[in-house]
Amino acid sequence: MVHECEHFYETGRKCHRITKRGEALCPGHRPNPRRSLHDEPAFVREVAVLAEHLRSAGDDDLFCALQDALAAILPAIERKASRAGYLPFARASVVVCIAVERLIRNRERRSAAAANAAQQQARGSR
Repeated sequence: MVHECEHFYETGRKCHRITKRGEALCPGHRPNPRRSLHDEPAFVREVAVLAEHLRSAGDDDLFCALQDALAAILPAIERKASRAGYLPFARASVVVCIAVERLIRNRERRSAAAANAAQQQARGSR
């Protein structure tokens, strides 16, 4: 016989997850669940430092950091996500990559235009 979790939700529905042999509650409803990574002080400090760095960064650095972050989680997404779960991630990755490319291209155009304007002004003052 398969034992189901004895937890009842606020709506009155029963949790139907399977429990381990001899236990009444599933892992999600057992008391004293494992500590979340978000409760670790080192994790909180690292995220706070990153947030401060990104707040003071320029747009190009911010988009590049976003692109790097997406690339860093790609292996985990590929391993664990279903096809339906992977598709939104792939879309977000494509959008970020195109935004970074466009940002770099626009920056190069602006610097070239500024250099041309400076040359024109130098020629005109002669």
